[in-house]
Amino acid sequence: MKAQGEKGLDTLHKQSHTIPKDIPVILDAKGGDIGNTAQAYAKAVFEQMNCDAVPVSPYLGFDSLEPFLKYKEKRCHIICRTPTKAARIFKRCLSVRRQNNALYEVVA
Repeated sequence: MKAQGEKGLDTLHKQSHTIPKDIPVILDAKGGDIGNTAQAYAKAVFEQMNCDAVPVSPYLGFDSLEPFLKYKEKRCHIICRTPTKAARIFKRCLSVRRQNNALYEVVA
């Protein structure tokens, strides 16, 4: 939808409010940015879009997660590992040597 610009975001916003309240809405927005930007994303996802859950990436630090986690009635799916080949290589390269665990294992 973002590729459609403002029109796409407007459509997404309208669509999110047509879903019955008993059906949880997960917005695949993959939040995970620096503090101030993460606050804006969290507000947009949970307040403006009225979504129930969102995947978030922890790799920019706790302040990238904290704004999402403040919404106690909402859910965050913290991305520990993705199935793409490039992500596997990158995350294996960043293994935490002291614990002999891959980065995604430490995050989990």
